[in-house]
Amino acid sequence: MHSLQRKVLRTICPDQKGLIARITNICYKHELNIVQNNEFVDHRTGRFFMRTELEGIF
Repeated sequence: MHSLQRKVLRTICPDQKGLIARITNICYKHELNIVQNNEFVDHRTGRFFMRTELEGIF
């Protein structure tokens, strides 16, 4: 039997609509629980940053 683990997913990419929805949908499809999520857009550079703490079987 596998035990649950926690991992951090860091995302850095050009900002665009729907990023959070797409990323969290992938987590859902892999049966991962999002424990904490923070995101930020640097409007000066147009970059999207997200840090997601996940819990699940990896």
